[in-house]
Amino acid sequence: MTETTLFDGLRFLSDDLRGWPRAWAVLAHRYGDAACRHPVAGEVWQYMGTSGGWHEFRHRALPVELLERAVGCEGWGGPIGPGDCGGWRVYDRVRAESGDFELAPRRDLTEDARPR
Repeated sequence: MTETTLFDGLRFLSDDLRGWPRAWAVLAHRYGDAACRHPVAGEVWQYMGTSGGWHEFRHRALPVELLERAVGCEGWGGPIGPGDCGGWRVYDRVRAESGDFELAPRRDLTEDARPR
């Protein structure tokens, strides 16, 4: 039997694993915040799973001013303008690291959850 690697099949992070806060922190660094909530639609980034060594994310209404930062963008309909809502789906990904699927130390989880 061989050991499972980050490149085998589809896997899912959970909030008790080391990779969860790390992957969301990378999105926050790229976009200014990890949610990027659309002001009208309320859509936010969604974690879709990990495959081929990448943590995959999608956003169904990324604010227009952030579209150029995304890895991939699928659009339909007319041109996208400021304040638009929908008509595109955006994809981004974060490189998976060894240890992302290890349990995070309990103290890390509670410290991150405390309000500041």
